[in-house]
Amino acid sequence: MKAVILAGGLGMRLRPFTEVIPKPLLPLGEKALLEIQIERLAKQGFADVYIALNYRSDYIRAYLGTGEKYGVRIHYSEEEKPLGTCGPLSLLKDALMEPFLLMNGDILTKANLADILAFSRERPEVDLTIATKKILTPL
Repeated sequence: MKAVILAGGLGMRLRPFTEVIPKPLLPLGEKALLEIQIERLAKQGFADVYIALNYRSDYIRAYLGTGEKYGVRIHYSEEEKPLGTCGPLSLLKDALMEPFLLMNGDILTKANLADILAFSRERPEVDLTIATKKILTPL
């Protein structure tokens, strides 16, 4: 199974922290957010993780490497100029010829992502499946 993580944003709302560290590498406990995502993807059977990069891409490449230590193959795709939220997918169109999971690099979830992808694959007539969670915020 394949997953794409969009990890090229500037992290403007988290400045000044993201002036040095890209948002997906900010630590949560002893691990970076992106590292936690990749470990969860690996546990759920994803073998190929494509990371769409732009801002501070050299930091992310140096931190994650090939993905071997996580049990996945990491493929990097780097924008030469910002392409917008889903623009980086255009750079991966030849590698993504089958259904794949797409997620933002700042999302943590306990959802079974493999089940979500399987749900989508069972519906070949559907072009896009979106998983959401309703969160009630008290006033």
